[in-house]
Amino acid sequence: KVGLDDLLLHLTGEVKFSNLKNRGEILSKGDLLTKIDQNGQLPRIFSPVSGKIVDTNSTLNESSGMLNEDPYGKGWIYKIKPSNWIGEAKSCYFAEEATDWSARELERFKDFLARSMKNYSPETSKVIMQDGGELSDHSLSAFPNEIWNDFEKEFLNLN
Repeated sequence: KVGLDDLLLHLTGEVKFSNLKNRGEILSKGDLLTKIDQNGQLPRIFSPVSGKIVDTNSTLNESSGMLNEDPYGKGWIYKIKPSNWIGEAKSCYFAEEATDWSARELERFKDFLARSMKNYSPETSKVIMQDGGELSDHSLSAFPNEIWNDFEKEFLNLN
């Protein structure tokens, strides 16, 4: 099952989908899976594996909130039968590695926000401090297109 992780949903806020693939389509690792829509921002989500889409989660069409409420359970987007799992799984994180990766990504995101705010909004009142402060949930949702574009390039692009 392939979908969005909880970290991404906490950063972006509630999302909807566009450009969903169909059952039977063949994907290569790095192909566009879908675009998520968060108040007009449309970051692209790329396939982590190559394979054939064997099912799509049609319940997301009626209740996209399911993705946001239960991303690791009922909120999956596609079931993909991998065509090169042994070769491509080496680039995936599992168990403790995934937890450690999430923690590193969160720190990297904090640094990203501080740099981005300096680049796009240099007023000192908007600089995000890196000395132990907590990020607010859905922190990306309030930022302009430029920051979303940089976020996609730095965090979501597999290439």
